[in-house]
Amino acid sequence: LVCWISIDLGDADLGALELFGIGVQHSITQYLIDPPVDVAAGIMYQSFDVGDGIIDSQTLQFNVTGSKRFGVLEPYLGLGFDTFDMSGEYTNEREDVDVEVDFDRESNVHFTVGGRLNFRYAILHAEFNAAAETGVAAGLSVGL
Repeated sequence: LVCWISIDLGDADLGALELFGIGVQHSITQYLIDPPVDVAAGIMYQSFDVGDGIIDSQTLQFNVTGSKRFGVLEPYLGLGFDTFDMSGEYTNEREDVDVEVDFDRESNVHFTVGGRLNFRYAILHAEFNAAAETGVAAGLSVGL
């Protein structure tokens, strides 16, 4: 997976917004003899920048996911490790002061539990993620 977005925000103070991401997931199951579950390992990197240093952020994630298919239902569990780093700067024009912020790199264990419904032309999925921030996700994929 590769994604890239670059937008000129049209504001001389902000400049451009850029998002870049790359990730890969590889099946470990193919190297095992009659495994009880499907196992995959992955890595993902993403950067998000606004202007020339207004916001600079990077994230990196490593994960391992296991799943087992029962007809159309496929529950899965994932365990990962995330890192996040961010800095920023701006000028307070009222007080003519440059402000710089540099957050410490944050690293966390990431746990995922979810499931998919695999139909012929559509896949529904929902998951719960517990990490530095807890969240839920749901989605629909359609294909031929």
